[in-house]
Amino acid sequence: MNDLNSLLSTSIRHYEDILALFVTINNDRGNYNPTTLHARSMELLHLQEEVAVADDALAVAMAEITSDPAAHPVDYPLIKKRQEVMRQILVHNRSLLATIQNIQSLLAHEIKEMQGGRVALN
Repeated sequence: MNDLNSLLSTSIRHYEDILALFVTINNDRGNYNPTTLHARSMELLHLQEEVAVADDALAVAMAEITSDPAAHPVDYPLIKKRQEVMRQILVHNRSLLATIQNIQSLLAHEIKEMQGGRVALN
């Protein structure tokens, strides 16, 4: 396997780690305390840093490919797999974002009601 395929495989592994974390987060909705949320966010940041390093190396390797594809054989199924994993991450990320926005909305409503009650008490 050439360097490009190795870099693609490394990138896929890192994205699969992020996907696994998103699956865990989405499956555990409602079971979080601030400590757990902080740990998950720190884990996500760490994984994103790993992906950035791997993808930077992949981008450099891709830029070195000449117009002669035979000189640099690429395993195209790896590219498709990487795209699919990234698509799944996007789906989970959107789902998580919708949940977060709903929670923010509920909290904003609760805060407004508390402020209204406080004003009435004053």
